[in-house]
Amino acid sequence: MKLPQSTYLFFMMMWFVASLLMSCAHKDIDCPAPEAQIEVVFEWDKAQNSAVDGMTLFFYPLDNHSLAWRFDIAGCHGGRMELPPGTYRLITCNNDLPGIRLDDTGSYSTIRAVAARRVEKNVYETTGMLYGAVIEQVQVTPCIVSYSTPQGTIKECRKGLIRCQPDSLSTLFTVIINHVKGIERIRAAKMKLTPVSAAMLLDNNQAIGDYSGLYAPMTTNRGEEKLSGIGCAFGLAASADESYTLTVNIDTTDGKKITKSIDIKRENVNSLSSHNVLISVDRFDVTGGSDIPSGDVDGIKTDVEGWETVEIELTPLL
Repeated sequence: MKLPQSTYLFFMMMWFVASLLMSCAHKDIDCPAPEAQIEVVFEWDKAQNSAVDGMTLFFYPLDNHSLAWRFDIAGCHGGRMELPPGTYRLITCNNDLPGIRLDDTGSYSTIRAVAARRVEKNVYETTGMLYGAVIEQVQVTPCIVSYSTPQGTIKECRKGLIRCQPDSLSTLFTVIINHVKGIERIRAAKMKLTPVSAAMLLDNNQAIGDYSGLYAPMTTNRGEEKLSGIGCAFGLAASADESYTLTVNIDTTDGKKITKSIDIKRENVNSLSSHNVLISVDRFDVTGGSDIPSGDVDGIKTDVEGWETVEIELTPLL
């Protein structure tokens, strides 16, 4: 009995669909069930000097009805994980910084990194360098994973591989004070740099919140008569006027405490990049308590306020 052409076409189509399903199902890595296996690989071309100890990944479903998926993985290379089929937005950052906590993680539009170690009101210790990345779209299906690149193209991988390129998010502030007169009197020194931001949205890397101060120790180089300090914060909000104030607190070898504030003008700030700021000051005097005239660094002047000297009587403990 000869089958009608329509019936023949129907059976051929059913055979073709079954063949596709069998060819997908015989490879567990391509078509797992009920969740798909994916592998995220971190590539550090944008931050080659990074050496993170772990990364956190948040997969936010774009349907806005499902909860986010969080994965914490050790090391900087990446790892494997399982996700239900769906379309997600990926936000990732390193998780090895005690100076940072993550708040409002329930939504990709609210998740933020916040300075965690407060020294005084609105003054925080260095956050450490935060690295992160956003992938706008990750689509997970039973047989294939696709994701958008920073250039806007879509990549597909039947082995569930996603390549992610983290970049620096914090701003590294380097403060150098040259030609420190009386540097031999310095026993210890600390700096406070204001204003910086104490929080950053990870969705768009925008610094937010009230202006804060960055607190960090300073080191002395007596041979070069130099004081220097390094610390990380979240820079300034885009609308802020980048005019910094540097406050240096010094403990002297003869038991005195000296505080000095320096107004840093725009010309004194060398932004090597959006995440690397160098501030340089010249002619810093620790020999007495009188007002010191403005310094001059390669023709760039800084306004310097007077000293505040505090005498402290030390009483031995019994």
